[in-house]
Amino acid sequence: MSQISEIKTALKDGKAVLGWNKIERLIKSGAVKKLFVSVKSSEKVLEDVSYYSKIGGFVVEEFAGDTYELGVLCKKPFPVSVLGVKE
Repeated sequence: MSQISEIKTALKDGKAVLGWNKIERLIKSGAVKKLFVSVKSSEKVLEDVSYYSKIGGFVVEEFAGDTYELGVLCKKPFPVSVLGVKE
């Protein structure tokens, strides 16, 4: 399944979570199955994602587009740097 179709399915099913603060809480509770991270995310976010993925054991995929493209895909009028998929 391609990244775009996987993201659209997660959005449709209500399993997508936007925003690093919400995703960080879900990671700590063990409820994240996969993360999509934009290639243009901030250095801090990329470091945190790398750290938590080693501890949490979930899959991290780099989204090919920038933060604005991920925002448009999520039908949001703002950039999205990280999208989490709940279990």
